[in-house]
Amino acid sequence: MADQSVPGQVVIGLMTTGIGVAIGWSWRRAVDALRLRRAREIWRPFLTGDTLVILAAFEEEFRDFDPSGAVGLGDAMAFAQLRSFFITLGVPDLPSVFANRDVGEKLRRNLILLGGPHGNSITAEAMSKLQLTLKFSDANGDPVIYDSVTAGQYKPAQATSLSGTDLGLIMRAPNPFSPEHQMLLIAGSYGFGTWGGARFLVEDSRKRWRAAAIRHAHFECVVEVNVTHRTPQSSRVLVYRELFAA
Repeated sequence: MADQSVPGQVVIGLMTTGIGVAIGWSWRRAVDALRLRRAREIWRPFLTGDTLVILAAFEEEFRDFDPSGAVGLGDAMAFAQLRSFFITLGVPDLPSVFANRDVGEKLRRNLILLGGPHGNSITAEAMSKLQLTLKFSDANGDPVIYDSVTAGQYKPAQATSLSGTDLGLIMRAPNPFSPEHQMLLIAGSYGFGTWGGARFLVEDSRKRWRAAAIRHAHFECVVEVNVTHRTPQSSRVLVYRELFAA
């Protein structure tokens, strides 16, 4: 009789294990859903599968070194940070193109622009079409961000290539090329600012950042990024404003 009960015990054991696994899976899903709920409010327009990331690319500066062009490490790391975060939000694919390629037919969708106007021509054009109070001085690589409200300016302080501070200009606005879509811009004075800006949005959208950012659908802000050993560390908001429709 004892031998005949073994299969039944095995079945019960398997059922118990299965129930435990199901409960554990459901619990993790519930915790993740709660943890990301507010983050989804910030990112919701970009989770529809109709989002394109446009990265900065440099040609003339590196033509002698590599005629195919170059992409800054900071911008590439920013994209990797966003792609990993989108996977956690249930979006396995995040398509991307380079600004120096033929992107004209691809602008009528939700856009995430990485990199400042010096390397990303789409960033330069988009910023020229928006009513902004925070802008880079020009498209020629000047890392200073000017504030038209206070007539002040923000400068990065990179004492060495290993450490210092960089700046990230972040804004969310209607896509100026297709107003029914949305645009998110993350542009550093240097590459560390772009990378740090992306990390700031991803990590702090579940922390203190959400308290400010989700108040408004459209906003512009400057974050100061602390850089140590060529890696962005902590960040803080220097200025944050709601963006109004033109």
